[in-house]
Amino acid sequence: GAGQAALIAYARARDEAVLGAIVRGGAEAIESSGRSTSMCGMWAAALTVEIACALGMSQRRLLKYAVSSEVSPHPSGNVTGFAAIAMTP
Repeated sequence: GAGQAALIAYARARDEAVLGAIVRGGAEAIESSGRSTSMCGMWAAALTVEIACALGMSQRRLLKYAVSSEVSPHPSGNVTGFAAIAMTP
């Protein structure tokens, strides 16, 4: 319903900046954008990006992003976002 749609929009809006920072930036950009999100694992994502860059994997591409209630609506209203990102040379 309308409530679920609003939650999905809210989660997507909160995650948009940090996802962009992961795809286009480095750890500093992730940390900066992460201040406006409730992303769990932000430091793990920043470390992964830094290691990928050190290994020469400078190309990053968002494969899929979804909010949990898009897959399985939950009556409590709790939602979380999930992303898959490819990192290649």
